[in-house]
Amino acid sequence: MASYNDFGRSTSPVNVSMPDVAPGSSSRHQPPPRASMINFGSLSGFFDSNFSNAASYRSTTHELLVRQSSAYDEQDNDNADFDDPSYEQPLIQVRPNDSTSSLLNSSQPVARYGGDGDETTIDEPEPATFRKQLIVGLLYGIINSVILVPVLISFAQIIFRDPYYEKSMPYLIKLVILSSSVHQMVFSGVSTLPFAIGQVQDAGLIFLSSMASDIVAHGKAKDLGHDEILSTTLCWLAISTASLGLALYITGKLKLASLVQYLPLSVVAGYLAFIGLYCFEAGLSLMSGHEILGPLDWGKLFNGESMLLMCPGLLLGVALVFITGRFRHFAVLPCCLVAIPILFHITLLAAGVSLDEARSAYGTGWLAATTGETHFWQVWEHYQFGKVDWSVIPKLLPTWVAMYFVVAFSSSLDVAAIQMELGRALDFNHELSTVGISNLVSGLTGGFTGSYIFSQTLFTMRANIESRIVGVIVVCLELITFTLPISILAFVPKFFFGSVLTFIAIDLILSWLVFSYTLVHPWEYAIIWLTFIAILFTNLEEGMAIGVGLSIIGFILQYANAKVTQRIHRSSNIQRGFAQRSSLAHHRSNIISFKLSGHIFFGSSLSILKEVKQALNIVTPSLKSSKSTIDLLAANDTERKFLILDLARVSGIDATAVRTCFLALRQLCIQHRHVLLLSSVSEANERILRRQSVLADDAFVHNIGSLDEALEWAEDELLRMHATTSDEPTFQRPTLERVLSTFLLDDPSYDDELGNQLEDATPYFKQRVYQPSETIFDIGDDSDSIYFVEAGEVILAKAREATIRRGRSVRNLLRFGRRRTASDPSTTQASEQRLMRCCAGGSFGEMNFALRQPRQFKATATQRTVLYEIDRLSLDDLSVAAPAAGAMVNRVLMKSLALLLSNNLDSIVD
Repeated sequence: MASYNDFGRSTSPVNVSMPDVAPGSSSRHQPPPRASMINFGSLSGFFDSNFSNAASYRSTTHELLVRQSSAYDEQDNDNADFDDPSYEQPLIQVRPNDSTSSLLNSSQPVARYGGDGDETTIDEPEPATFRKQLIVGLLYGIINSVILVPVLISFAQIIFRDPYYEKSMPYLIKLVILSSSVHQMVFSGVSTLPFAIGQVQDAGLIFLSSMASDIVAHGKAKDLGHDEILSTTLCWLAISTASLGLALYITGKLKLASLVQYLPLSVVAGYLAFIGLYCFEAGLSLMSGHEILGPLDWGKLFNGESMLLMCPGLLLGVALVFITGRFRHFAVLPCCLVAIPILFHITLLAAGVSLDEARSAYGTGWLAATTGETHFWQVWEHYQFGKVDWSVIPKLLPTWVAMYFVVAFSSSLDVAAIQMELGRALDFNHELSTVGISNLVSGLTGGFTGSYIFSQTLFTMRANIESRIVGVIVVCLELITFTLPISILAFVPKFFFGSVLTFIAIDLILSWLVFSYTLVHPWEYAIIWLTFIAILFTNLEEGMAIGVGLSIIGFILQYANAKVTQRIHRSSNIQRGFAQRSSLAHHRSNIISFKLSGHIFFGSSLSILKEVKQALNIVTPSLKSSKSTIDLLAANDTERKFLILDLARVSGIDATAVRTCFLALRQLCIQHRHVLLLSSVSEANERILRRQSVLADDAFVHNIGSLDEALEWAEDELLRMHATTSDEPTFQRPTLERVLSTFLLDDPSYDDELGNQLEDATPYFKQRVYQPSETIFDIGDDSDSIYFVEAGEVILAKAREATIRRGRSVRNLLRFGRRRTASDPSTTQASEQRLMRCCAGGSFGEMNFALRQPRQFKATATQRTVLYEIDRLSLDDLSVAAPAAGAMVNRVLMKSLALLLSNNLDSIVD
């Protein structure tokens, strides 16, 4: 995963064509809308800096992966319709400036946006001729190659950074270039993107370099010869690449691309920052001729000769960063790369300095020493499996495992970034399999790891090149470079490659160690630095392991501090009489309800316990307190309260949380005579709560099916606790006049005339009697009546979408201590979900009646029930015959709906 140019940072406005959808096609074929003005420099606004390089786009796609990649993995079948030939992918056009070639825009559709209310019109281009495609493809193939070849040579210097490989470097450079051409062949032939560019890339470089250096150290310790060390290195790197490709291919075929993305981004960012330092040190080592393996070796550079050899490369690297940030044209970087060696040779010619003198200047010289002819067929002579020392392989396996995860992760980010610019969904698993095939073929031909090159792929895509000609041109030019019988290092100055490595290093370090501060949380930013430092002072595998460990610790601390409790204030979905509602309103503070969410573990259990104690007004004794036990009990609120904990959103509870939180709450409830109600408990959570004796079938802790049932049970208990002789009897049978009047007692406009209006309205109501389990109306019936309960009870329910294990029902809890048996109704799976219970004095059916829609739930009498019904026609007749009485009934209807909304307001907001 690398970015070798500055093409992706144009600030030129971009017009995005709207895709055509064939008649009859589903609207979901159309990709999400995108802004008409896109700053390619920040790729959706993540980076505002003027740097782009081998990895700057990674952070820009972090949120995209969190939101989209897993969804695409799970919806492969849904994405199949993007292959419909009737669907036309959106094209992106860079608006030309004065210096932009007209070839870039000759085949582009231009979207013109009208004024207010005007529709977008699109000027369709003329079909591009084969000649135009060929010319544009040739141009972009050459530009890509000019960018790629110097970077590949620099990458070869990184992989084989150990001075031991210096005399074999011309052949090793050829191997890297050949490997890149193999990658490009595969991507051009297999990828679903015809404009794809795939090469040896930066994500696996340090792993390869680490293994190559370890093999040298192992070989020197065992006194192996040069041929044995070189054969072991090349053979093992090829095997590692091939096996990596096979692993990536299997991962994609098994649709496991989302799993490799669990590697924390902060750890990858620290690794990428270390790549920047690694590139910088490799450039210093190449230019100065000194072995630089870490900051401790930098002292070797502080001498006159080394400083003279390094200064041009360092200054040119900084200049490349500045120039590509200041000038946005696509030809800026390739022209700079071509100009540097040309100006060098012009300077030598003008100064009268020969190439041999340049090779020996200031000790190690500006140019590498000549090695004679290096024929391309000789590169395979070093692959001698008979000379491989296989004993070194076990110590290299951890590095290979780390390389697998990093390459898979970075390849997924490559695909996500391309997908974001492309404007249509890509199959992450398929693209990962493509990367796997590429690495498999590269390894089998003696090559190295590679993947999509993000910047070059998007650069080619924006040229509207729909053929694979660019990839073919890149392959041809790389093969030509591979077959040259000379060493490029002997004719191109070292500081040229040093400047390229400095250019990449500056951008990587700034992107991940500086600019990433605005992209991540402070603790993640700290982990980026700590991972970078850990890799720097240990090694690659241990440093990344430390980073992963720190990420886990950071996640635990963040999750422990996350709020998992939500205090709710709501009533049950039950219609009661006015006196009961008044009593509940007066004692509502005795019902304390919380919704818990997430996975409750040892880190969050203490915060839950603390918040619940505060809500219950429980004073915790302190060792330093001088108050006696009697004083502490007096300080606590001794009135019985009902604590409801709804676990519907709790994914799991660990054993530590059960003991430190739930068992502690049980003991507090027993001590203070409170009642703990647990609702919506899953089967797994119920099992561990019972094993830890939290649920023990007693009077203080109960498991109830749903939050509404728990609220209802607590309200019923409150009514029993606070019932007095002066209260309206709980089960007194009210008359129709009493039922209607309870809705209007607080309305002063009805004080004088209410009795007459009730008397006028009574004849228009019909009395209905229903037996237990008799259906009053069903789902889908016409809603032409409103019902008021005179006596009995009605349950409103709907079909249950998913059955779950139920806790104790309200009726089973009326008798404390009862143990459940296999025939207990609370253990069965209900086919209906209860919405509301209407008792004497309540009303139901008004919502669908007011909206004139079919019934959305079923009404069933649970006992002998007496109802008063008024249908729509009777209400209209009443409004004509007695307008004041009709207005009164409509007022009752309005207040009933308001009461229904009030009782459910908390759940609506939630």
